[in-house]
Amino acid sequence: MQGSETPPTTVSVYARPRFTRAWLFQDFRVNRYRPRIQTMLVLFRFAQAARWPFDARPKLLSYPVTFGYTLLSEWVLGMELPVKTSVGSQLQIAHGFGLVVNVDTKVGSNVTLRQNVTMGNRGDGGSSPVLCDGVDVGANAVIIGPVTVGAQAKIGAGAVVLCNVPPRAVAVGNPARIIEPRDGSL
Repeated sequence: MQGSETPPTTVSVYARPRFTRAWLFQDFRVNRYRPRIQTMLVLFRFAQAARWPFDARPKLLSYPVTFGYTLLSEWVLGMELPVKTSVGSQLQIAHGFGLVVNVDTKVGSNVTLRQNVTMGNRGDGGSSPVLCDGVDVGANAVIIGPVTVGAQAKIGAGAVVLCNVPPRAVAVGNPARIIEPRDGSL
């Protein structure tokens, strides 16, 4: 990694939610053989489309849709992924039990999240993490505060990430230490 490079701070999540088959099923293929995750993510995308725009007063349709999604995701499946969270396409959730994502967290495209991952701020009203495209987060990882995880980075199982992770790097441990960017051999 060159000294002048900084982690990308943009993620490709700003597409307007739509009631189209492509929008609703964009996460379906990457979660093949996981029917409960597929169902949850289709309902997540449907609730996003019903609730859009997020900064305006909710439409009447959004209330039962959001309630149904919340009932399934939080109460039945034990995953907290708020409808207003910015999430890119092809989100992969492996063994999603215990997943907690703060509403202000930004998740890029082609991101993988595993069980018991927690992403959020360090206190009420603080900044939340930004996960760029292609990030892979291991089981029981915690990413908190104003952290940017660069594109194609990996967060190891059980890591507690409190600082930025450069693109293509690996973060492991508690607190997480950064292993230099990968050359594609890992």
